[in-house]
Amino acid sequence: MSTTRRGLISNFLSLFSVQVVNYIFPLITVPYVVRVIGPEKFGLVAFAQALIQYFVVITDYGFNMSGTRKISINRDDPVKTAEVFSTIMVLKTFFALLSAAALTAIVFSVDSLREEAPLYFFSFGAVLANLLFPAWMLQGLERMKQLAALSFSSSLILTFSTFIFINETGDYVFLPIIYTLGPALSGLASLYVIFFRLNIRFSAPSIDSLKKELKDGWHIFISMVSINIYLANNVLLLGLFSNPTIVGYYSAAEKITRAIQKLMSPAYQTLYPHVSRLSSASRTEGLKFINRTIKILGIPSFIISLLLLLFARQITGLVLGPQFEESVWALRILSFIPFLVTLSTIYTMFFLVAFGHQELWPRVVATATVFSLISGVIFAYVLGLGHIGISVNALLTELLILGMSLRYFRMFREKRPAAI
Repeated sequence: MSTTRRGLISNFLSLFSVQVVNYIFPLITVPYVVRVIGPEKFGLVAFAQALIQYFVVITDYGFNMSGTRKISINRDDPVKTAEVFSTIMVLKTFFALLSAAALTAIVFSVDSLREEAPLYFFSFGAVLANLLFPAWMLQGLERMKQLAALSFSSSLILTFSTFIFINETGDYVFLPIIYTLGPALSGLASLYVIFFRLNIRFSAPSIDSLKKELKDGWHIFISMVSINIYLANNVLLLGLFSNPTIVGYYSAAEKITRAIQKLMSPAYQTLYPHVSRLSSASRTEGLKFINRTIKILGIPSFIISLLLLLFARQITGLVLGPQFEESVWALRILSFIPFLVTLSTIYTMFFLVAFGHQELWPRVVATATVFSLISGVIFAYVLGLGHIGISVNALLTELLILGMSLRYFRMFREKRPAAI
């Protein structure tokens, strides 16, 4: 077995093991949380998280992909690695400060948000946790064991904190703190690893470096903003046109499918740096690798989605309890999204971005975003179909993304991008 293959397997197993743990812990905490705070408060928390996710995307600016790619390609050059790390961290800090100011203005300008101000400000901790935890750096360096250990610690903290601090309905306001405490502490630990174990030195970036990183991450940023709109807009539209309880029904079903999707995250995180380096060395070998990946990841994700469809009622009853009976059909409709997302991720992340065609990705997600917003308003407001209509909207949007990304893959797989 080659050294490269052994490294990939080792990285995958490291991330998969912690993803299993990250999957098991929510199976323990989510049933407890939804039973304690109920659908209405669960919906409020979900709405706050959907709003804050916009600021997470702004702060991240696509560096989780553009930064990972650059670090992966230049990981044998400590000077270049330190330069990329320093530049990205400065930009993320700047965006986090802007986001804090924007959130404050929004919360105090809207009466319904001002009434739940502590919930929204506590939820902003997700932005700070994202800033402190440079997973993209460890991923680019392929330090998956350290990343896995830190992620495991984060999940452990979240689990214990949930049972300690969430004891009654009114404790819902503390959930955002619990959700971000683990990642924030793990982020501080990761910075220690980067500075003192890997000997990466922070250096003040030049204006040219800042401009270059902004330019290189622009297409990915636009894509991520659009993706966040079509992902978060379902919850936001329900919050605007229905009530927190309906939001809770949909969010609970969506949380289950998101948990299923996370099972594939170790594969994405492990293979993306590899395919980035492989495609830069040999486009032909990179394409062969993508074709193999479609089979390796596509088949198990299809089986998982099928099982989710067949056992939706049992899963809902076990995980969410009788209060969330209305979530069953939502889960059935959403069940094949993990399979669709697996395929579209391969065509976008592994091909469009890793092969240097990142300017095509915004077209995909922009189209999907416009479609999702228009159809979401129709389903939630015009037709008044609530969480069922929004679930259909989510499924149709993912089908559109897969169709467009597959079309671009077939169109551009033989065409080389301009030099990056």
